[in-house]
Amino acid sequence: MTSRRLGEWAVILGGVLCIIGTLGSWSSVPGFGDIEFVNRNERWLVLAAGCVLVVVGVLAAIPVLRDRWPRVVTVIVVWGAALVVGLCFIDTAKKIDSVEVFPGGHLEGHVGWGLWTATGGAVIALVGLLGELVERRAELETDAP
Repeated sequence: MTSRRLGEWAVILGGVLCIIGTLGSWSSVPGFGDIEFVNRNERWLVLAAGCVLVVVGVLAAIPVLRDRWPRVVTVIVVWGAALVVGLCFIDTAKKIDSVEVFPGGHLEGHVGWGLWTATGGAVIALVGLLGELVERRAELETDAP
């Protein structure tokens, strides 16, 4: 039962970190500071993914709703949120690599703390989900005749 609670809290924490990550820097270039290589839609997607993770984690933590909430929905939501954050991370990293200051010259950009935080939150939510699913399977196996 304890690890299941940890899984629920990990999903909630992952969602909160995704939300916090949208507030931070997603990319920076030394000497120029924060440079926005992504459009705002990507941040909105990650913000929405973080909010959905928090809601799913809270729903999974309420005993009355947990038993009615289909596990497949939780799995789809958490994997979907992680996919959104992962794709934004890859997209930003590719855009940083392709920046040209002048013809033939490149800037060395870095992924910012906000995107690292959001990506870490997605990973924590995935680990929490997997822990919860393993615990749930163990409960079902012990309840079987």
